[in-house]
Amino acid sequence: MGHAQCVAFGDRAPTLALEMFAADPPSLLRILRNENDKIEARLANYVATDHGLLPSVRKLAAEAPTSNKRAIGAALRKAELQCTAPQRMEPQPAAARKIIDFVRNLGDNAVLAGYVAVTEEPASPHAIGKPVKPPARNDQLLTGEWKTELVDPFASPPLPQ
Repeated sequence: MGHAQCVAFGDRAPTLALEMFAADPPSLLRILRNENDKIEARLANYVATDHGLLPSVRKLAAEAPTSNKRAIGAALRKAELQCTAPQRMEPQPAAARKIIDFVRNLGDNAVLAGYVAVTEEPASPHAIGKPVKPPARNDQLLTGEWKTELVDPFASPPLPQ
């Protein structure tokens, strides 16, 4: 378990949990009982903590039902993003590359679908598994019922209330 880690010391998965996952990968599915959000968050943390667990992830994906494979793919993508996050002091591009190559070589379309579905970086390592609020839309230049008409650019701005 001496691989480069992509998470801060306080955010790393416990060593015992990593060892238990390595010994019996499908136990993650049994423990979390098909709660894909929790599977995704925990697996992302495991892989970001130790990308040497990828062979165990292969076994997990082989034994997982199709309903859980998208969560596995999303977890792999989130782990990869943690390894290349710009806020990290020491990005781990080699670890991220191993995750990318692993997904590519896995050959499981359901896992790949979950992987590509995660397109944006999480706001922080703590946000994994938590829904991120969408950015507020700035529609001040559009008006009308469907926000399809342009506002008069020469009109005086509305006063704050």
